[in-house]
Amino acid sequence: MNKKLGFKRNTLKIVLLSVATLGVYYVYWYINLQNQIYKQTEQGFKGAIHIVLSFFTGGVYAVYWHFAVGNYIKKCGGRNRSLLYGLPFVAAFVITLMFCITFIRNAIGIPTAPWLSYLIGGLVMFITMLACMALIQNDVNKLSLNIDALEGQEQ
Repeated sequence: MNKKLGFKRNTLKIVLLSVATLGVYYVYWYINLQNQIYKQTEQGFKGAIHIVLSFFTGGVYAVYWHFAVGNYIKKCGGRNRSLLYGLPFVAAFVITLMFCITFIRNAIGIPTAPWLSYLIGGLVMFITMLACMALIQNDVNKLSLNIDALEGQEQ
């Protein structure tokens, strides 16, 4: 059973907008996509709750979501590529923790100033978020309506 997951989005455009807005557009995309998934599958939570859960769990829920979104896409007729969405996110999460938590950084001998460690960890996480977002959006686009075609019909 194929269901439409909202509208197609240009993957390069959403990545560039996320970079240009320093991640603000990523949060918008995350909320919007989850709202679309909830509307189609009636599973999980609505989008804004995901941001709150991700924040209060220190990002652990975001890692879970990257695995779960593959199941949601499968329920709408796509391929479940949870490992492709989730494993890079887990690796980046671990690397970010290694750079950002002082006792881990000292234990493994990363000889950088704390501010540089935070910057490196944050960049690794941000780049991985963008890559996972692009993969997920690409798969969602295969199940989505073409927003450009709809806008052309309205004119």
